[in-house]
Amino acid sequence: MQMYNNSLGYCNPNSQEQRRYIKTNLIKYFIKIIFSTIHQNQHKLDFVFLACSKMLYLPLYMKQVFYKNTSNGNHLYVWKVYSCANTLLEKITLSNKELKEFKVLKNKKRRLEFVACRRALKNIFSCDLILNHRETGQPYIKEAAHLSISHSHQYIAIAFGTENIGVDIELPQQKMQQIISRILSTKEYRLYLKNPSNEQACKLWGIKEAVLKYVGDKNLNYRDDIQISRNNVSYLAHQFVVQHETVDEMILTYVAKK
Repeated sequence: MQMYNNSLGYCNPNSQEQRRYIKTNLIKYFIKIIFSTIHQNQHKLDFVFLACSKMLYLPLYMKQVFYKNTSNGNHLYVWKVYSCANTLLEKITLSNKELKEFKVLKNKKRRLEFVACRRALKNIFSCDLILNHRETGQPYIKEAAHLSISHSHQYIAIAFGTENIGVDIELPQQKMQQIISRILSTKEYRLYLKNPSNEQACKLWGIKEAVLKYVGDKNLNYRDDIQISRNNVSYLAHQFVVQHETVDEMILTYVAKK
């Protein structure tokens, strides 16, 4: 199983394409130096790299921007998607069942998420991989005992391994502060108000979402069933370890059994 591949979209390059590929990477290298000097962020670097790729006729469909092997042996990936669903669809093989499911989807965002997460999983494991969902909505594959997936904006987070794990990825936004009270208990909201911010609201939102994906209970009540305190996160008898990572401008949250 391939555990680290930085990008998708470069297949069997001929000599001319190889030169373009080298040229693009040299440009990216110098851009990194420039932006690190003037303290610019990764988002701008990605934008310039994408522009360079287009100028050199190099297709950049998806890019792996984060990987971590967690302490319990699970694997955590984040991909950034640059392409549309129809373009990505040309780059992967879907089963007849998956194609039928894709054709039913009308929302552009859902169509892109459908294809992009399967492209990422097939790159990690194999082209024969089939992604299914249980009645609870939890995704599963035969290649891993546990799997969790999250989508937000151009990003896809995928976590899998031998231990159950829940993952969520979100962009910190002002609107989260406006709606965070809907999913927090009175006690949790009072604690949040002591240090309110887009980032803090995003992390609390991510914890609730990640626990939901870990548990897989559609009837779970965010406010009452998931308890967050300064030193603990719990759901019924479950106690969780919570981790946050910053990936570009996104906040990645994942939970596992304590």
